Amino acid sequence: MIEQNKIGRKASLTPEKIILTIQEIENEGGDITPCRIRKKTSTGGLNNIAKVMKSYLKDRTSLTSTETDPVKSHILFPDLEDKVNMLLSDISIQINNFALESDLLANNNAEKRARSAYETMIENNKKLVDEQNLTIKIFDEVEAKNDELNEQITEVESRLKNEKIKSSALDKI
Repeated sequence: MIEQNKIGRKASLTPEKIILTIQEIENEGGDITPCRIRKKTSTGGLNNIAKVMKSYLKDRTSLTSTETDPVKSHILFPDLEDKVNMLLSDISIQINNFALESDLLANNNAEKRARSAYETMIENNKKLVDEQNLTIKIFDEVEAKNDELNEQITEVESRLKNEKIKSSALDKI
């Protein structure tokens, strides 16, 4: 079989760079995917990256395909992986937006409750001030009546004294 020469430019992302990137991702504790490798290197075709990644991971591990976790060893087509990543990104954005919106609603609700409690407190305070003023007015009225009654008592006592004096003067006659 005759090998055909590829037409086009030479790949700027070498297998060594791909392997180094895979090792960096492993050290960070992340899942190794062609999209993640391309995102980290900012260059390269997903098919080329996937081939080098498969080859490196296959050579590196001594486990057979039956012993490996099928979910971890399964690689999606690059287009599907991009779609999955976009879906996860969209879901993350929606969850984040939901969290922000619910936080804002909770804060608004708390502000409304605090405002309502403050208004109730102010209204109760006004009622107490009105009751206090009414009580002071009643005490003032009672005190005025008391003074008036004391004057009447004093007047009656002085009349009684005068009457006693007149009575004793008449008794002497």
